[in-house]
Amino acid sequence: MSYLPSQSSVSLVQQHAKRHARSKLNRSYAQILDKSRVIGATVRGASASRALKNEVPMYRHGRIQGDYFSRLVDSSPKPRVLRSAHHPVAIHLLKLANSAAYRKYRKLILLTSAKLIREYCDRHGTCSRIYTTSHDNPLLLEPKIRADKVLICSKKLLQKVAGLHSYEGGILAEVPYTPPSQHLGNAALVLCVAPSTSPEKNATASSLMRTAQALQWQAIWLLKHGAHDFLDPLSIRASQNCLDTMPYISGDVNEALVFANENRLLLCICGYDGDPLETDHIQRAMKQHHGIMLLVGKQPQELIDAAIKIDITIPSRRTRNTTTDEHGTETQHYKLDGFTKSCIFMYLVRKRLHYTAPRSPYFA
Repeated sequence: MSYLPSQSSVSLVQQHAKRHARSKLNRSYAQILDKSRVIGATVRGASASRALKNEVPMYRHGRIQGDYFSRLVDSSPKPRVLRSAHHPVAIHLLKLANSAAYRKYRKLILLTSAKLIREYCDRHGTCSRIYTTSHDNPLLLEPKIRADKVLICSKKLLQKVAGLHSYEGGILAEVPYTPPSQHLGNAALVLCVAPSTSPEKNATASSLMRTAQALQWQAIWLLKHGAHDFLDPLSIRASQNCLDTMPYISGDVNEALVFANENRLLLCICGYDGDPLETDHIQRAMKQHHGIMLLVGKQPQELIDAAIKIDITIPSRRTRNTTTDEHGTETQHYKLDGFTKSCIFMYLVRKRLHYTAPRSPYFA
């Protein structure tokens, strides 16, 4: 005869099983809680002992593992290929490309060409981070190219950050930028550059900075103009990152005037309303001063009033621009813009007046 349990006995067994399961769960939770307390106490004790011993946390490639970028990457989604412009890393890159205040705060810039990345690694050894479209990029296979971290991004995102229309096989590097020099030594050939709110004008002024470096001018004075600088990707490409190898100082108008007076530098600016370079009073003024400070870019009126105006003309048989001298003789010239005049002026000054000046301002 089979035994059939009553309804009351079944409910009693179920209640007993539930109590057993709850007690088992509580015991396991208590064990986990005790273990976490032990681990927390150990970590706090280790950090306290490290603080007492003045020890430094673990470093990797010279950087703390818990730095800003590591926290940014660890706290965000980790796609295999970074595509979204709303990703925290993408926002970080776009700020570096477009905000001078953010670049100054992070002390980082972006190099957006393979040539600049190679030159930087030759001088400094390692980039902070490299962003590329594939791990098979030929630049990554070069032995001199080294980086603490390599991230894969979409071509469209890199193109947007770099500000280029096409970025096939694109690669960009995030590196610390060189801080300004404390002084410019015995500089005799100084280019004073004023930044602008227009990226195109900044790129043109950056090209003049690269020309000054090629013509072995000694230093650059960067006028402070709000939060604007010459460290956006377009300006760095135009200047070929010359601020990394050429001494420069940032200062306002009054500091520039004091620097020019203390170092006996003649303030010059090229324009259409100036006198020819061969004029006697200009040649006499140049010989009476120790050197030249050439003003380029959107200069403030205080510096323009303190500078002498110089005009550069090139004789030509073609009818470009006709001038008449005091004897009534007409001469045809090319009509040059201010930046072209400044380039020719830098060449003539270096070749004719200061051809013996050293390339570095720190040599006598």
